[in-house]
Amino acid sequence: MAEVVGTTNNNVRANLAKDIKAGKCIRLEDKSFDYSPYFNHTKALTELVDWKNDTRREWVEMLTRAAEKETDSNVMRLLIKEANKLMKEVTK
Repeated sequence: MAEVVGTTNNNVRANLAKDIKAGKCIRLEDKSFDYSPYFNHTKALTELVDWKNDTRREWVEMLTRAAEKETDSNVMRLLIKEANKLMKEVTK
């Protein structure tokens, strides 16, 4: 494998050892290496962030609709303030 990548066997072993220690890959019973748990974990985190952002956007819409119907200026201000906080929490 080292020849394909253009490095030494020691460098490949060192990088694999670092990846195993960091939890990026695991060694299987057949002595091969599997990085899929690391990439699946990253995908799951991305999906969670997307879900949280969608939920926050829904809450912002609900607060905005409630503020449009409200007549008390103090309540309107609180609703808008809360909507602004939620919008800042939405990650891109």
